[in-house]
Amino acid sequence: MADQRAANAIQMRRDVSLSPDGFELIKRLLKALISALGSHEYLRARFRRSLERQYLTLNDSFKSIDLKERGFVSGYDLQDLLSVEGGRGTSHAEIA
Repeated sequence: MADQRAANAIQMRRDVSLSPDGFELIKRLLKALISALGSHEYLRARFRRSLERQYLTLNDSFKSIDLKERGFVSGYDLQDLLSVEGGRGTSHAEIA
C-alpha cells in the first residue's frame, strides 16, 4: 500500500523529468516518510494507552481510599487506611 501511494505521488507530476536513479531515490524517500509517519502514529497510540492505564490505576487507587465517595480523602480516611495497613497508634493529629 505504501509503495502504491509513493508511486502515485511521484506520477502526478509529469512536467518534472527524473533519471531512473532520481526516481528511485524519491520513491525510497517517500516510502521512508510514510513508514516514519506510521511509526509516529503507533508510538502516539501506545503512549496514549499507557497514560490511560496510569490514569485508571491512579483513579482506582483513589477510589479504594475514598470509600464514602465524597471526591476527597480526609485525614480520618488516611487514619483508617493506616490502621488497616498496620499503622500503630497513628492519630489524626499526626496525619494532619
